[in-house]
Amino acid sequence: MKISKIITAEPFNKLFPCKDSVLSNLTSNMRSTGFDPCHPVILWKGQNILIDGHTRVEAARLAGLQEIDVVERDFTDDDDALSYAIRCQRDRRNLTDAEIMSCVDALDELRQRGGDHCSEKAKASLEATAPAGKSAEATAKLIGTSRVKVEKIRAVKANATLEVKKAVEDGKLTINRAYNTLKKSTPKAAPAEAPKPKSPKPATLRSLWISATKDERARFLAWVDQERAKDLPKAEESDVYAVVRKLKRILKQRPQSLQYAVGEIKSLEARR
Repeated sequence: MKISKIITAEPFNKLFPCKDSVLSNLTSNMRSTGFDPCHPVILWKGQNILIDGHTRVEAARLAGLQEIDVVERDFTDDDDALSYAIRCQRDRRNLTDAEIMSCVDALDELRQRGGDHCSEKAKASLEATAPAGKSAEATAKLIGTSRVKVEKIRAVKANATLEVKKAVEDGKLTINRAYNTLKKSTPKAAPAEAPKPKSPKPATLRSLWISATKDERARFLAWVDQERAKDLPKAEESDVYAVVRKLKRILKQRPQSLQYAVGEIKSLEARR
C-alpha cells in the first residue's frame, strides 16, 4: 500500500512515541535493504488507520519509500483496536514505565468518553462503568502489569505536579518513585477527635425499688399514703400530690416502665 494512503490518528499514534535512536537505525536499514515484508504494519480495515507499526512507517517515509507491506484487520471499535495495539507491543518487548502510563492514560480516556467513536458496543461495555478496582485489574491484565501499579499511575495522573508527570513521561522517574513523592507531599489527615464520654444515666425509681429491702419498700409505700393527709402549703400541695399519685400508680401497676430520677425522690423526702 502507498504510504500516502495510510492514516495516523489518536490515540494510536501517541501510544508508543518513536525513539530517535530506533528510528534512526530503522531508517538507515530501509535505505539499504528496503521494507521488510516479514514485518508488515497493521491497518484498520476499511479505514486505513494505522494501528501498529508507527515507527516503521515513519522510517519508511524518511527513507524515501513510496509503498510498504500492510495487513488489514477488522476491529469492532476503538477499544478493540487499542487493546490489539497494546498487546502487540506488550508481547514484543518489556514496556517502560512511561509506556505503561501512556497505555493506562489512553485506555482510561477512551472508556471515559464511552469506549469508541465507531459503534455503540463499547458504550455498553462493562469495564467502561466498572468500579475502580475491577477496572484496574482489567487494565493491568491487558498491559501486562500489576493492579497496584495501575492504581499508582492513576493516583500520579490525578494528583502529582506537572513536573513529576513530565519526569515519568520522559523516563526520568519511575512510577514507584513518583507515587512515593506524591505520598510525601500529601498532608496527613488530622487524627479524629476522641468521642466524648457519655454522661451516666440517672438511676431510675425502678432500679431503686428492685434494690430496696422489703422493709424499705413498705416504709416508702406508707410514706406515700401519709403524704395525702399532710397539711402542706397551697403552693406546694398540687405539685407534691401529683408526683405522689404518679409514683404510687406506677409502683403498683407498671413497675417495668418507671423512669423517675433519684432527684425526684429526694425532693419529696426533703419535704416530709
